[in-house]
Amino acid sequence: MITCAQAIKEVFKSKDQVLTTKQIIDAVQEKYPNTWKEVTIRTHTMGCSVNHTSSKWYPSFPKFLYTVSPGQVRLYDPEKDGEFTDGAVMAGGEDTPTEEAALEMTLSLEKDLQEYLSKDIKQIEPGLILYTEEGLTGREVPTDAGKIDILAKDKKGKLVVIELKATKATYSTLGQVLSYMASIKAELKADSVRGIIIAEDFDKKLKYAVSEVPQVTLIKYRIKFGFEKAV
Repeated sequence: MITCAQAIKEVFKSKDQVLTTKQIIDAVQEKYPNTWKEVTIRTHTMGCSVNHTSSKWYPSFPKFLYTVSPGQVRLYDPEKDGEFTDGAVMAGGEDTPTEEAALEMTLSLEKDLQEYLSKDIKQIEPGLILYTEEGLTGREVPTDAGKIDILAKDKKGKLVVIELKATKATYSTLGQVLSYMASIKAELKADSVRGIIIAEDFDKKLKYAVSEVPQVTLIKYRIKFGFEKAV
């Protein structure tokens, strides 16, 4: 049985061909109808890329793609792209992060929060577990509407989209979460999806808006420090 990664590799006709994620999805589903869901193909496209910032969450995926810009990939060429080492492409002995990687470096606190919560997601809500079906890890789940920070299932088996904000979440966050919810609901053919926004604080407009959207919950986080002697 061919794997999703192998099916994606078959799509490329030459090593220099650049394809969008949508083109890859369409080509794979046309050749192998009803084999993989759209979100599965999108996740593999991301996880099989040597320099995608979310590839680290999928260490078991073969690394044969290279992200040339957000949403566009080609086959990885070590001679052209540099040596792949520990989740980064090295050229001339220095990291060469993509534009997308540079952007995500500014969101380190959100990444730390994501890592922390993923290890103990039940602290958000009893019974929550990471969604690990369809080859997903539950983190950095790609959809047509963008990447979901954490995708989980509650104790009733309902999908839960979790959006993380390092500081204050604004009114626009609600639209972001609702679009993620609608997209993942369609892609995974779920009966219903709810959302959770986790942030340091929430602006007044967001609180008012969420009060009229019962399927979305706001949760505030607090950072606690611990200290110990170094010597």
